[in-house]
Amino acid sequence: MTYAEFITNYRNLKNSIPRSLTYSLNNENSDFTAYTYNSNNCYMCFDCSYCTNSQYCFDCVRCNDCIDCNYCVECEQLYNCVDDFKVYNSTYLDYCARVYDSHFCWDCADSDNLLGCTHLKNKHYCIFNKQYTREEYEVKVIKLLSRPATENINDLKELIKIYPFGPTNITNSENSD
Repeated sequence: MTYAEFITNYRNLKNSIPRSLTYSLNNENSDFTAYTYNSNNCYMCFDCSYCTNSQYCFDCVRCNDCIDCNYCVECEQLYNCVDDFKVYNSTYLDYCARVYDSHFCWDCADSDNLLGCTHLKNKHYCIFNKQYTREEYEVKVIKLLSRPATENINDLKELIKIYPFGPTNITNSENSD
């Protein structure tokens, strides 16, 4: 084998094996991560810090048991959420803060047990922005969560058209209507 053949074979071998990115620090059992720091048991995460048991996350900080989330901070047990803060046990949330046990919501805060809601603050047991009792909510939510996710997402998109997002999202301000 000549030197040129060896170099060609070496390049082919090197290019056929997946390589992990190296810009990570203090991670444990976190495969295929990049720019990820102080995280444990993460897989395919990018630009995350202090995360645990998370997969396919981007730019998350202090998240635990999250899958397919982007820009989440101090969240736990989420699936497919974007730009959430201190959210727990929820799926398909966008731009929510301090919300738990909720699904398919957009721009909600300080609430729990919501499904398909938008722009709600300090609410409990609501489905598509309508208030229900706890018992009514628990019966209806089982049926709605058994539907395909795309149906709930499409219903939420229609609701967002009715309650559009304003030019700014201002919270904790006086006279800001």
